Amino acid sequence: MSVPLVKNGVNLLTNNNRVYTVEEIQAILGVSKNTTYALVKSGVFHSVKVGGQYRISKKSFDEWLDNIGIASDVCQVCDE
Repeated sequence: MSVPLVKNGVNLLTNNNRVYTVEEIQAILGVSKNTTYALVKSGVFHSVKVGGQYRISKKSFDEWLDNIGIASDVCQVCDE
C-alpha cells in the first residue's frame, strides 16, 4: 500500500516540522511499515518515542538519506 506524500494538504517533503512520523518516513522512502520500523529501531537516524509513537529527527533523517549511497553497500536493516 502506498502512503501519500501529501497529508491534510501539507506536502511532506516541504513541511517545516523538525520531526517526521513513521508514516511520513514510509511515504518518503516508498517502503513498507515494517521496513520503516526496522530502520527506526536500527538507530541509523535519531528518533524518540513520544506517547507510544516514534518521532524521527528531520535533520538526522535527511542527512542519513543524503549519505545513504556514500556510507556503505551494507544493508542497514538486515540481520547479516
